[in-house]
Order: sequence, then structure tokens, then C-alpha cells
Amino acid sequence: MSLRSLKSKLKSFSLSRKTHFSPLNTVRAAIQEELKGPGQHYGYRSMWQTLRQKYSLTMRRDDVMTLTRELDPSGVPLRARRRFVRRVYSSCGPNHERHLFSGSRGHACLVRFVFLGVLQRDLDESREKWNTHAIRPVNQSCCP
Repeated sequence: MSLRSLKSKLKSFSLSRKTHFSPLNTVRAAIQEELKGPGQHYGYRSMWQTLRQKYSLTMRRDDVMTLTRELDPSGVPLRARRRFVRRVYSSCGPNHERHLFSGSRGHACLVRFVFLGVLQRDLDESREKWNTHAIRPVNQSCCP
């Protein structure tokens, strides 16, 4: 098929590239919000998908990559290998020497009670993301 024929077909089906993108300030604010939670571990493709699904934003993946690199430069190398790498913090935090969490049943129940909403929200978001992600077709698949 020639390029001219392809363009004619696309035009006949009213197919074209997106030209109306969300403002970059809106995208930047959404990325900053996601970087506060579990989104800090997302690569730029997962971040792009999250922004599309959760915030209904339209943007280029390259813009998401650039903004993520700008907003979280220390996290970019950690996400580059597509695996979870634990960050190393220079400060141990205020509770380093106190050992306030004993691991007892009471403490575990208290932690569950306090953080249940946060954990459930993150789990629901992960489920939604997994259930709506696109699956690429595989030619060698044996499934009907």
C-alpha cells in the first residue's frame, strides 16, 4: 500500500493523530501527586498510563518522561532497570535508635488499623491498572 493510499484510508475513517493535549502544568501537578505515593516506583510508561486512567489527561509519553526526570531526578536511575530497587537514605530518621515498633500483636493490629485505608487505596489502584492494561497479541499463542 502506498503512503498516499494509507493517508486516504485514514482520512476516510476519520483517523488522525491527537493534537489536543492537556496543559503541561496540569500534567506536572498530577505527576508530583503520583510521586508522593506508590507512583514513585513507576516507569514513565506506567506513569503515562496512570495519568490517562486516573486523571483523564492526554499527553505524549516523551513529555511524561521529561517531566518525571525533571521532578524526580534521583529516582530515574532506580527505575531504569525495570525492577524495584530499594532507595538508600542518608538519614536514618527520627525513630532509628528508639525502636518504637515492637512487632507485638497489639502493635501489628494498630498499624493495620491506621494504614488500612492507604493500603487498600494502593491495592485498588494496582488492581485497576492491571485489569485495564493493554495486552499485546502474540503470534505463537496456543490459546483459542
